[in-house]
Amino acid sequence: MDSVLCVPLMIDAAVWCDHFARLGAATEDAARATAYLFKVPEGGARGVDPGFGHQMRVLEETLVRLGGGGGDGGGGGGGGDGGPKTLASVLERGVREGIIEAGQAERLLAAAAAS
Repeated sequence: MDSVLCVPLMIDAAVWCDHFARLGAATEDAARATAYLFKVPEGGARGVDPGFGHQMRVLEETLVRLGGGGGDGGGGGGGGDGGPKTLASVLERGVREGIIEAGQAERLLAAAAAS
């Protein structure tokens, strides 16, 4: 039964890792950002506060910092980096590009708002 329950986490980890690889993120950034998927974060995520709220903030900060990079106009007003990016805009882009599902984006926004 545990194997069946962990499959969605494995899929999430694979999708997030693919996304971070496409953005050219450092391995440590990807590990820290996905620490919420694991009971005991290891490797580059070692030392990440185990609190879910803190882990969601690390994910949010990483997504906002990396911002999708490609400059497809989804990031907002002018400026060299496409303008300020919010978690909502980054998640909206993720849904649009098929990286995450709308329900996952809503849960991440709710978790960020609660922390």
